[in-house]
Amino acid sequence: MGGHVVALVIIVGLPAMATAREHAPCPPTVHRALPLRVVDGDTFRLHGERIRILGIDTPERGEPGSGRATYRLLALLRFGNVVIVRHGKDVYCRTLADVYVDGWNVAAVLRAEGYAKPASPTRQRGRPARPRHPTLAGASARA
Repeated sequence: MGGHVVALVIIVGLPAMATAREHAPCPPTVHRALPLRVVDGDTFRLHGERIRILGIDTPERGEPGSGRATYRLLALLRFGNVVIVRHGKDVYCRTLADVYVDGWNVAAVLRAEGYAKPASPTRQRGRPARPRHPTLAGASARA
């Protein structure tokens, strides 16, 4: 009977070990000398942390419109006080976040200005972004 228990543990344990290897832990964040670097229109690095903005999908590097979206994101991030509301990590170890500049949702601004990729029925979109952060809206209006 003891031999059967060991065999059962090995059979049940092997698939779990294989799954754990497929999803390696995220590497540690490397802090760079430059605090801000924009990767593309919906992703940037802040002190080495890669941040993917929720609520928008812009053209990737090399696609038409990518340069304009990248430059616009950089301009928005340099415009005022940046607030990052983190929601976890994606499969690429990027921090998924709502990003606000002076209370304005960056994804909503980029979408309103036409920087988002056209919607595709086969592509699942991120959750819609709120135009203003509820706790920051009053603070920005007073400033």
